[in-house]
Amino acid sequence: FPVTISNCIVSVEGDNTTHSRVTRYSSDVSGPIIQVRKARGTRAAPTAVASADTVGAVNFQAFGGTNYRGIAQVSGGVETYTADDNVGGALIFDTRPTGVAASLTERMRITAAGNVGIGTVTPAVKLDVVGNIAASGDITASGAITASGAIQASGVTTNLYPIVSGTAVSSTATVFTASISGYRDWE
Repeated sequence: FPVTISNCIVSVEGDNTTHSRVTRYSSDVSGPIIQVRKARGTRAAPTAVASADTVGAVNFQAFGGTNYRGIAQVSGGVETYTADDNVGGALIFDTRPTGVAASLTERMRITAAGNVGIGTVTPAVKLDVVGNIAASGDITASGAITASGAIQASGVTTNLYPIVSGTAVSSTATVFTASISGYRDWE
């Protein structure tokens, strides 16, 4: 049954076992949905959202001895608004670094285009990382690998050297375009 309460804050508090639960019993594949909605204007006369509006957030807070401090947040926001049927959304992940004056800082974003950015609020490709990346397994590419810095390998147990064919950009340049056609074990 729908219940409407104006200007209400729902607070669930208790000791040791406080939690909230939403359960749906049905014979279909759907589960429960919690909707968080945002409109500008008033309840009686809502108006359209605007680009960069935050629609809602789940904010995690920890008690530091005198106050609760936001330590992490997941929020959904309007990335772009151009018309009623053209509202693009983003999902934003924030954490709080250690430090007295620290505040929530965006760490990752999923854009309306499906691009994921870590360390950037404007990812231009499917995974756009600003900073170092460490991988303990294989990295596989089915397309070109482009680097503006050095590509380094460590812990190689054999001396495998790529066979490359390339052309210098200019007679003084050390940058070249290469296509790897295989490798040769030089041991």
